[in-house]
Amino acid sequence: EHPIHTFIFPIPHVDITQSGSVSVKAYDYQGAPVAEDRVETSGVPADLRLRAVTGEAGFLADGVDAAYVDVEVVDKAGHVCLLCDSKIRFLVEGPAEFLGGYNSGRFRGPDRDDSVIHKDYVYGECGVNRVFLRSGTMPGRITVTASMEGAQGEQITKTISLETVQADTGAMTDRMPQRLRGHVMEGG
Repeated sequence: EHPIHTFIFPIPHVDITQSGSVSVKAYDYQGAPVAEDRVETSGVPADLRLRAVTGEAGFLADGVDAAYVDVEVVDKAGHVCLLCDSKIRFLVEGPAEFLGGYNSGRFRGPDRDDSVIHKDYVYGECGVNRVFLRSGTMPGRITVTASMEGAQGEQITKTISLETVQADTGAMTDRMPQRLRGHVMEGG
């Protein structure tokens, strides 16, 4: 078969847009089974799953530290809705600045704006995306609320909270910037 859109190889009579499962079996040249797999396809978007990541020392209230929040659009069974490209809006409350996210540019058209840096939304890209926050200089609780319109027009909303911690903000410090890979908070 030839690919569609450079990376999609269609399999006749298999429609991944329908809920259910797809089973695949592979055989060698003699007809003996060598591998098999089963994949559950996702249903309609039913919920959002949020995960916040900060550095190992937490989210430092120094005015320059960053954290990110991953968002996944999931069905009732918790499967990521890989075909979802809906607009996901964010509201941030507390001592942090919402920096926005990124969209790859695959949504060209008059009704789609791919430049979402410093905007309050991103589009789901294969059901997932990531947005970034910058800490303020005062420690405190930060609440991030993500919302999108569901398949039947209902509003799907999920919230996660982070806490910024006191940090050295003096002119001279021996602290190096931290890496975003340590502290993970799950939400929803």
